[in-house]
Amino acid sequence: MLLGRGEHGAVFTGSISKREDKIAVKTTLLSMSLTSAKQLLKEIKILIHVGKHENVISFIGACTAEKHRGKDGFLQPGYT
Repeated sequence: MLLGRGEHGAVFTGSISKREDKIAVKTTLLSMSLTSAKQLLKEIKILIHVGKHENVISFIGACTAEKHRGKDGFLQPGYT
């Protein structure tokens, strides 16, 4: 289910096999600029550094390998 759309991608609800938690999956577009990609990587680093916090969604992981293969990449923050 689509939660929202922005200039560089969209956010969907999702789930992880064998877990009941709902997640948000942030996808990126192939047309994302290098500057935007760097900003996304900074966002990922911040989420990793913050760790668990009551005012920030939990970060599960990111897949950036597909971006290099010509496919959309995605970020999976926890959805609470």
